[in-house]
Amino acid sequence: MLRVNFDAMGVIRERLKKDGAAPGWGLRVVEQNGGLALVVDNPRDGDQVIRYFGSVLVMADPSVNGGSGDVVVEVSQRPDGPDLSVRRALSQ
Repeated sequence: MLRVNFDAMGVIRERLKKDGAAPGWGLRVVEQNGGLALVVDNPRDGDQVIRYFGSVLVMADPSVNGGSGDVVVEVSQRPDGPDLSVRRALSQ
């Protein structure tokens, strides 16, 4: 299952705006360098998509989303501003 921390939703919207993402695009969870990362992309058939007020925020295809544990997108506060991260959490 794909989950997005509530605090991350606003940060994601700002990042998409800053990156000049096209309408209907969001952040895709991808496997990268042995971990998970977020890249700007558009939804595809079969993706799990999380929307916020009708806007696409985050998506993942079944190959990423079907691994062990939930995929969680969250935000942490750093001195230079909020930072998005994505990780696997054990399913409960």
